[in-house]
Amino acid sequence: MIALIDPTVLHDIVALTNTILLWLTPLLLAWVVRIQIKNGKLTREEADAAKIAAIEVAKKVQEVVTVAADSAKENKEQGEKILSQGHDIHTLVNSQTGIMLTTIYEQSIRLYKLTGDPVDGQKVDAAKKKLSEHEEKQHVVDVRESEKK
Repeated sequence: MIALIDPTVLHDIVALTNTILLWLTPLLLAWVVRIQIKNGKLTREEADAAKIAAIEVAKKVQEVVTVAADSAKENKEQGEKILSQGHDIHTLVNSQTGIMLTTIYEQSIRLYKLTGDPVDGQKVDAAKKKLSEHEEKQHVVDVRESEKK
């Protein structure tokens, strides 16, 4: 199975990054404006205009943070849905594989009883081996699933 980042962890990383950006952006802009005033590169009017611009940037950052948080939440929900569906499909395929292998084993026994041919006897052994291997693998999955609960 492909290793994926846990949607909850991804959501937390995005939320933390957005919070840092939200806090840091206006602070950095204010700091740059203050340095430029101190160095005489900005007049008081220009500084006031820069402060207003910094406030607008902070609002836009807040919008981005909100959209990113909403997207992260939607992605988390979608990821959980996909993982759940994948698990359900895997369970169904395993179940159907078990039914198919059981049917093949039973039919190979019937054929061997009818023919008595040693080749058919070998097919019974091969079918039994495949069914046993599947059941062993399924048991490992079942144990792992029960431990998760």
